[in-house]
Amino acid sequence: MVTQAQPRPPRCNPALERRYRKWLSNFDPQHMRNWEKTYRSSPHAAICEATFWKVLADRVIEVEPNEELTGAAQRPDYRCKKDGQEFYVEVTCVLTATASKKTALSATLPDRRLHPFDIWGFNRAVNAECQNKVKQCANLGAPCLLAIGTFHSMVSTACVKKVLLSGILTGDVGIGWKVDPSQRGESEKTNFVTDLQNAAFLYAANQAIQSRRSPLSGLLIGGFGVIPWRKLGILHPKPIHEFDTKLLDDIEFCRLQHDLHSGLLKTKWSRR
Repeated sequence: MVTQAQPRPPRCNPALERRYRKWLSNFDPQHMRNWEKTYRSSPHAAICEATFWKVLADRVIEVEPNEELTGAAQRPDYRCKKDGQEFYVEVTCVLTATASKKTALSATLPDRRLHPFDIWGFNRAVNAECQNKVKQCANLGAPCLLAIGTFHSMVSTACVKKVLLSGILTGDVGIGWKVDPSQRGESEKTNFVTDLQNAAFLYAANQAIQSRRSPLSGLLIGGFGVIPWRKLGILHPKPIHEFDTKLLDDIEFCRLQHDLHSGLLKTKWSRR
């Protein structure tokens, strides 16, 4: 059987590959061998690792490979240090074929109007990655970010946006209104409502909001199918270890604000 080579990711700069290989050469040679093996079998995944490394290194963060070389355990890809603080980063890639399947978006320019289900599909893909990676990020003693990238051009354009990625915290959002039984008809005021369906870090149980996947301190989302790259962050509302966003102070992070009295969930984007 002849295996067809996978295409190189779009928007990939060969200079980045050279720079990443040079950086890897400073460590145990097995790190390089493992990355080259990944590059041959899944180039998008390998280049996604290199791209997030560049995102970190360009922000004057000291990065070291954290892979367990014997394969006896799964650990986050990178151990990072800056300003006396330590954190970990695990990298994963939503492959172009997966992104197309989840969103029904072509990797090229769309030939139809976008449907809400198209763009929500990427949030579901992110949610699935959180579920798959949470054990790998547990028991670290420091914050851990899950970095999720895609080289899908239309998903990078249509889905890696603040207004949409907020739904990773709130889940699928619908429209509702209050009904007063003492009066006829419904209230004219409508609100956005959610049952936290497909929320990455929260779920509803016993008429209360519960947290999950707390080993993940937050997410870095990279839309690498466009230039300039799109980079946004999501913070876990109740992590085991809180991530200090000052370490990535030029990247906007989304925070969840929960008003227990009113039952309202609000999201806020900020750089600090």
